[in-house]
Amino acid sequence: MLRRTTALSLIGFSLTSSGLAKEWLIPAYFHPFDHAAAWQRLIAGASRDRITIIINPSDGPGSAPDPLYQQVVTQFQQAGGKVLGYVPTCYFKAFGTVSGHWCQNLTADQIEVRVLDEIDRYFAWYGVDGIFLDEATGDPSVFPHYATLADSVRLNHPGAVVFANPGTDFQAEPLLQLFDVVVTVEEDQARADYLGYTPPLWTSNYTEDRFAHLVYNLPTPTEARKSLLAEKHNRYLYTTDDGPDGNPWDRLPSYWEQIVGIQPLAYSRRGALLTLKARFPLAGNFHQLYLDLDGQATTGYRISGLGAEILVENGYLHRYVGSGSDWSWRFQGPVTFLLGGDLATWTLPLLKLLEPQAVAAVDGVPESTAPSLQVTDQDLIAQANFGRTGTFYQLFLDLDADSATGFIFGGIGADYLAENGFLFRYVGQGNEWSWQPIAPIPFSGTEWVLPLKDLDYPAPIAIPALLGQDGNRFGNPFTIDEDRSRSDRPD
Repeated sequence: MLRRTTALSLIGFSLTSSGLAKEWLIPAYFHPFDHAAAWQRLIAGASRDRITIIINPSDGPGSAPDPLYQQVVTQFQQAGGKVLGYVPTCYFKAFGTVSGHWCQNLTADQIEVRVLDEIDRYFAWYGVDGIFLDEATGDPSVFPHYATLADSVRLNHPGAVVFANPGTDFQAEPLLQLFDVVVTVEEDQARADYLGYTPPLWTSNYTEDRFAHLVYNLPTPTEARKSLLAEKHNRYLYTTDDGPDGNPWDRLPSYWEQIVGIQPLAYSRRGALLTLKARFPLAGNFHQLYLDLDGQATTGYRISGLGAEILVENGYLHRYVGSGSDWSWRFQGPVTFLLGGDLATWTLPLLKLLEPQAVAAVDGVPESTAPSLQVTDQDLIAQANFGRTGTFYQLFLDLDADSATGFIFGGIGADYLAENGFLFRYVGQGNEWSWQPIAPIPFSGTEWVLPLKDLDYPAPIAIPALLGQDGNRFGNPFTIDEDRSRSDRPD
């Protein structure tokens, strides 16, 4: 049964949502000298998932550049990750002085000078992508100081992003007037249940990519994955089992590799058959694969930046027939689907996805009625009603539905020809009669059976795709590329 889980849409969040997949926001407050292995794991993770890290060399950038930090920051960015520099703001003393705190003897104006200097040092020394302002508040008494910080970054570091961390949704909304992202949850799971958290109503006035949540003392990867899949109106998230020692940000979670990079294990194409394997760590009933066949986000069902024309749910294929946001799918037929433990494997006939075209003919004269085509897991079955008799009964088959490729005949560009009981592949230049024999095939006089193993889909493929489970997005969009098997993680 096609899974529909919410009244609005599959992704199940407010209409103001941007529909973007989750990204990791990781406070990496551990030095690369003492934690070299952890940094290599971070760098490896950046190559297969969307990760932004926060560096904190010395409660800020420190008094001089650190060569080890410079090295790992460059490697992490080259792997595809983004880096923020940690700068505390001491709430600009909106709530008074905390005894023993670094800002105890500074005025709010002096704090502003120090923060501006540390921001500039991060960009000069480490080439960061943005700044993470900790100990932030939207309290109106200190709002002008935060406005000065925002103006300075925009003026001196165009294109940089700024995150502000009040650690709570209380008085957080004013910060959205100034900064790109606000951390509205910084929560100890041992004290509060993150899955039970409900974002305040005002957050629905903003897209989810404006919010980040940091959750620690999550002891198991299952709880971490549930937090990743939970719809809490946030794009950025970090979960860790660190925290019992009093510092939840001084190491990676022990289950790091089990939660980062939820992507296909492998995909490959053999002729007209596409095989994709993916691991679903959580138990579920409906395993979903969205395919954006034309690569256009404005056509098909809109989800996570894709416009999906095809939904494969378990062993059933559906084609989108709606207008973009409504849940309207037409059943197309079964496909091969295997589920062993948490490993799902789909085998998809490309011809069932891409709707080939065909023309029937007798002795080179096209029939007026198009033949019917049916794609099974193993064969393409074509049936024709011939209005005349002759010597050669022909099926011209255009697999990629592109009249500019293949033999030009009857308004199509034929890649294959079935003539009586033999199959041929076109090897000419459009108008010349040049066919390469492949194999004998069953032919009844009105019906051909063409094995998919003998049909090599002629066009390159690059299909944007997304995994889902039980109505939730799962991981980030990826692209199924032509002639490239993928195996980023072991089976």
